[in-house]
Amino acid sequence: MWFRMKKVGLEFLDEARNKYIVEKETTLPIETVWDAFISPETWSDWFPGVKSASYGDDQAPYGVGTFRESNVSGFLWHETICVWEEYKRWGYSIDQATFPISTAQVEITEFEKTNSGTKVRWIIALNPRFYMRTPTKLLPRQMDKLLTRALENLEQLNKH
Repeated sequence: MWFRMKKVGLEFLDEARNKYIVEKETTLPIETVWDAFISPETWSDWFPGVKSASYGDDQAPYGVGTFRESNVSGFLWHETICVWEEYKRWGYSIDQATFPISTAQVEITEFEKTNSGTKVRWIIALNPRFYMRTPTKLLPRQMDKLLTRALENLEQLNKH
């Protein structure tokens, strides 16, 4: 069963009822990190829980307005890319999902080159469904664990 969400864009970062941000650093260069994030076919190799992801039938070059679909821990997500600023920001709004966490949601990842690699900032802005308001309070801790593990996995993949 699909749950439709309100169509939102970047402005939702300032309008959402809840906004969560986690930051992590990796020794990988920004180009490597950026390429991993914008290449959905590799997500299952490094991002925990991702079984598959793709830009569907959309054709390159990809950017704002591109459709994206993913299977994360058995739940399906249909998304629209809402920001694509090379080596700076990439993200999407969620159009519909089989997991009813929110009525509107945007996920943005920001990238910053550092002296030792790359800082990654993951932002989730959402209006949780009523029955999810308490569980979403646990989201920052889960995001922190996921991003830590994702970057560790990405580092391992790039050692070869």
